[in-house]
Amino acid sequence: MIYVCLCFYLMDKCWKILQERWTSRIYVYLYRRFDSICMKGGSEIYSFNQLFTDYKGRFVHFANTYVGDSMVAEDIAIESLMYYWENRGKLASDSNVPAYILTVIKHKCLNYLRALQVRMRGHNEVGDLQRRVVSENIRSLELCDPQHLFAGEIEKL
Repeated sequence: MIYVCLCFYLMDKCWKILQERWTSRIYVYLYRRFDSICMKGGSEIYSFNQLFTDYKGRFVHFANTYVGDSMVAEDIAIESLMYYWENRGKLASDSNVPAYILTVIKHKCLNYLRALQVRMRGHNEVGDLQRRVVSENIRSLELCDPQHLFAGEIEKL
């Protein structure tokens, strides 16, 4: 019982620390998972914290090199760290963890860039259509001769 109370006390303290230091996604993730992590003895939270502090900056820089947006790069890096953490049990014990996470980041960057490419293609098609409409309106107005249009109506009067 004392151990459970201690875990809840530590969970509350970690929540406050995480709110001050880390991005919202990571501390919400850890807060949700903390009760199960705490019950296992706390070594897992230390391992994740060590991995996060050692590599987060490098992973964000790697992602930012390709996506060109620091906020998106940070989201990708943190999501990749969380993906690894949630699936670490499926990896062999001798796996190269940073290389695995970089591979996840690579795939997430590719997905982001492909989605961006699709959006840009759609914007370009809309822009092309708008340019054609404007060109047609200009040509129509240049060819328009109001004297000729209303000449027949004036003659009828």
